[in-house]
Amino acid sequence: MDAQEGRTAWTELGAPGASTGVGRPPFRYRIEVPPGWKVLRADQLAQDVEAMCVATPGWSNLPPAQQVALRQALTDVGTQARVGGAVLVAADAGYDKDTGEMLMGALTLAWVRTWPLEADTELAELMAQSSGQTRQFAGAHSVGVLQSGVADTGTEVVPGAGSTARTTQAFVPTPGTSWMAVVTGTTPQQRMAALMERATERMAASLLLDDAGESATVVPAGDGIP
Repeated sequence: MDAQEGRTAWTELGAPGASTGVGRPPFRYRIEVPPGWKVLRADQLAQDVEAMCVATPGWSNLPPAQQVALRQALTDVGTQARVGGAVLVAADAGYDKDTGEMLMGALTLAWVRTWPLEADTELAELMAQSSGQTRQFAGAHSVGVLQSGVADTGTEVVPGAGSTARTTQAFVPTPGTSWMAVVTGTTPQQRMAALMERATERMAASLLLDDAGESATVVPAGDGIP
């Protein structure tokens, strides 16, 4: 126990998902994916990937190699995120018509059980501080914490983009519970990093506890990212 706070220190529990556990909370909630982002469902991944590819501007004019690369990259994003414990995966991807570069971003939602600690803003700060500088933002039910960083993933998801990932994470407490929502935005391109930070915060801020709704309801927010 922390003698000053009278509570167990987060560092005594291990990293998020280690001794605490990633899972699904026992309450209902709603969350919006940002405009233009497509949800990749675990049980219909192939269909969702194909629908997203076909909807990509200029898809029919892309060389076969680029079509294969985009399809594979989206499939990898959906598969790897679910393996990591995400309950929701969304993606946005396409090609820069001037440079031919594939641009991609992924958003995921995971839930971390923080028991025996209550999920509050103080704990969100502690969870985020291990990854770099942080800032707070207003959520629907609580104050969340946002942090961004750069890491080498060891794998190249997007051809030619290297293995560096620009990641933004939003930790959103659910007051009175031991569940912390973690929204993660990732892109391999530096030029997409600011967009990913905005998209991550927007999605995290939309989280609503909804006793009358369905668990894990995803509400698309429209078309096009402002």
